[in-house]
Amino acid sequence: MKLQVRSVCQFTLAVAALFGSSLHAQSIYGTLTGVVSDPSGAVVTGAKLQLKDQQSGSLRDSVSNNDGFYTFISVPPGAYQLTITASGFETLKQTGIAILGGDKINVTRP
Repeated sequence: MKLQVRSVCQFTLAVAALFGSSLHAQSIYGTLTGVVSDPSGAVVTGAKLQLKDQQSGSLRDSVSNNDGFYTFISVPPGAYQLTITASGFETLKQTGIAILGGDKINVTRP
């Protein structure tokens, strides 16, 4: 079965759009969030997520909660690869996720 990642917080995006320039100026780090779900749209609890800085190779780990939600906070600017694994599902890798200071990114699976 395949995993999917869908956007989770339109309110955050609306606030970021409304106050984008001031938020961007206040932080040198970004945030990456999302929801892990299966093809039917059911959330996947306990999925393991790994965020890899494509330049330095540094790794961050997270686990999706009961709502399938995950977050990586205080992410330095750069290009990242997100890997998601869960028992019974194919591993999902998404590369080229660009994060800039002040960004609040929701990863969306096309």
